[in-house]
Amino acid sequence: MNNYEIMMNGIVKIGEYAPEFEATTTMGNVKLSDYKGKWLVLFSHPR
Repeated sequence: MNNYEIMMNGIVKIGEYAPEFEATTTMGNVKLSDYKGKWLVLFSHPR
């Protein structure tokens, strides 16, 4: 499965790399690569 399929289907399994992305948040713009080498928990909220 390629990165595009992962992003569109939301299928990321434990042990796989998450695709690079950028997001506008209430804390400003963030990129996944800003946290390279760190453990993250990602979640989404409709707001």
